[in-house]
Amino acid sequence: MTAQVFIVAAARSGAGLFHSLFLLDKNFHSGSLSEDEKVASLLEKNLAKNNYEIKNQKANKLTASQVAKLQSEYNDKFSQAKDVIVDYNPRLATHVTQLAGAFAEAKFIFVTRSPAQTIWSGRRAWDSKKFASYPDLPEWWGEPWAFQLIPNWRELIGQPILNIVASQWAFSVDSIFKSSESIDPSRWINTSFETLMLNPSGEMARIAKGLDLEWNGKIPHILPTSKNALLLPGGRQPRIAMGQIGQVLEPHKETVIKYNKFREPFSPQRVNNTAPSSPRGAQRKTMKSEGTNFAYTASKSFANLLESSNSSVVISTYNSGQVIFVRASNGGLNAEFKGYLVPMGVAVSANKLAVGVKNAVLTYSNQPSLSQLVEPAGKSDKVFAPRTTIFTGQIDIHEMEFGEGKDADDLWFLNTSFSCLCKLDMNYSFQPVWKPSWITDLAPEDRCHLNGMAMVDSIPKYVSALSQTNTEFGWREKKGVAGVIIDTVTNKVICKGLSMPHSPRWHNKKLWILESGKGSLATVSIETGEVTTIATLPGFTRGLNFIGPFALVGLSQVRESVFKDLPITSKKDERNCGVWIIDTRNGEIVGELRFSGIVKEIFDVKVLHNTKWPTILDDPALTQSHFVLSSNHAQQKPR
Repeated sequence: MTAQVFIVAAARSGAGLFHSLFLLDKNFHSGSLSEDEKVASLLEKNLAKNNYEIKNQKANKLTASQVAKLQSEYNDKFSQAKDVIVDYNPRLATHVTQLAGAFAEAKFIFVTRSPAQTIWSGRRAWDSKKFASYPDLPEWWGEPWAFQLIPNWRELIGQPILNIVASQWAFSVDSIFKSSESIDPSRWINTSFETLMLNPSGEMARIAKGLDLEWNGKIPHILPTSKNALLLPGGRQPRIAMGQIGQVLEPHKETVIKYNKFREPFSPQRVNNTAPSSPRGAQRKTMKSEGTNFAYTASKSFANLLESSNSSVVISTYNSGQVIFVRASNGGLNAEFKGYLVPMGVAVSANKLAVGVKNAVLTYSNQPSLSQLVEPAGKSDKVFAPRTTIFTGQIDIHEMEFGEGKDADDLWFLNTSFSCLCKLDMNYSFQPVWKPSWITDLAPEDRCHLNGMAMVDSIPKYVSALSQTNTEFGWREKKGVAGVIIDTVTNKVICKGLSMPHSPRWHNKKLWILESGKGSLATVSIETGEVTTIATLPGFTRGLNFIGPFALVGLSQVRESVFKDLPITSKKDERNCGVWIIDTRNGEIVGELRFSGIVKEIFDVKVLHNTKWPTILDDPALTQSHFVLSSNHAQQKPR
């Protein structure tokens, strides 16, 4: 054979497509190590004997007999002078040092891809069960283990699949980086899946030239779909939950930073490809990751307020798909991120929590007895265990609130798509209770962008809308100047001409609102409609709650393309994302929690009073194997 090439990459990096394209040349062949069975017998033969303990590549050096057997797999099969052997298997990423030693002339192609794309695809691959590599792995339970085994696999038992995939990705990438340090750079060539998609012919030619090979494959106008592709019906790609990706990559932050920096020279940061030869024939954009962590900083006063009031805060951020619990901890703050699909409204009561997501409402109840099962064991004073998921359809749920007293089981929410106020109903998508007088009928047209509510005596007495329009998306033309506050009992508009009002609240016998378009906190006279601005803040205000005289106000970094006509966007001041604390007695800013990274928008801010360390029980291993019964029955653990 003329040459031997190994394509190495983390699983689901798109390396399989490179492999398929090489094989378009009749002189290029797939070798033995492209098959899982051969990887297991030739490179991982003693894995079971060693109790599936994964050692580093240097410690796991091949014996002379193993090398001879490995070499014979290729020398006996490929004897033609023009033969080029190209192998790809995701498991090769952790065997690069062994391969480089066994095949002194072999060269390596390192294929990279956006970490978010790679990990989300990996999770879907696990879910498909098509890629099981260790179906009978001892001690492992849950979905059959897919792709390569990693050193800490036992610690991942019971973890969400996304966490497992992120750990696999990080181990593969770190292994390739470490191997490259001891191998002659002339044996390496680097590429990215994004570059291939931009210019497949050019990139394949560049790689072949770098390998000093002649490759004459003819790439079709539409790239072949890899046999391992996982597409939705119609060839669509699934939406990536960037919030969840960022959370699971946080423990691997150093690897992510190193990897993204490494990719920069050969991976396009932003590409608009509309040329006729575009592989998919449509506009394609490739974006550099904006960051993988949910970073935050806070003033000392924020932690002091939570500590002194025995409170905590729950925040929703729909754009990055997170519900965030903020708690005082050792003089500072602790933030726990929980991933959801477009979370917006959050409702809390003494022992209940509800989250409105893209097409459903999820309810939870407090089960303190489960605290010992949640890390750190015994610390959580409220553990919200999942109870129901009621599918509403995509109705654009905004704010939500529980009733009180005899109405404690009522869960109110604003159905923005249908322009009405609703109650949750087990039997129907939603139960309409009230709509503004100008809305003539129920239709999923978001006619006035009904968005916030203020509870008074256990009912949503005041609601906010962005306009008094009765046409589909009619509010958009007047969003900055036509906002209103409505009394749902009298059906009267008590205040108008507001700039994108959100988050009305009844507190200390006053009606408070956020004029988001101005970035302000204000009060509204329910008699005259007069608006009194208490504070103007550096961001788009949305999400409001109180601890005594202190208002906790959510701030977002508004998007210019959406909110270009608002007063806040006309200012050149910095706009922030986080939660600011305002002393309502004098309008002074007395504390802040500032988010960075991919968290750029806040929707809801709720205070959990008399709760220091809340959490949500979302570990599948726990939700499936532990049971909670009423106090009238014995509590039992599963056998």
